[in-house]
Amino acid sequence: MQTVRVARERNSVVDVCLDRAIGQRGLIRGPAAGGRAAVFVFQWCRYIEEHDGVDPPSILQFSLWASLSSVTCDRRMAEFRELFPEYETPRAFLGMPLTRGEQSGAPVAPGHALAS
Repeated sequence: MQTVRVARERNSVVDVCLDRAIGQRGLIRGPAAGGRAAVFVFQWCRYIEEHDGVDPPSILQFSLWASLSSVTCDRRMAEFRELFPEYETPRAFLGMPLTRGEQSGAPVAPGHALAS
């Protein structure tokens, strides 16, 4: 039996995180790091949704909300920033509108898989 592969556009958060973790030139951090980054992005986004569009004021506040240790959240943020050094937070990565006096126009690079 022959397997047929269907080409698809890889532009989900998970795909982008995995692609960045594996890298174009070989393994950078590994697929587990990409998976952790994707989960962190989803959790961050969920926090924003539950708090009327406001980012967590600190990693400590985020860790309390997510029921994770602050050390784990610090590691996840560091891992996210290692994979995506051009983005300060997952909000910018997702291209979500900024709030609370922040500048408009989140820095989603043109051509980025998540740019709308």
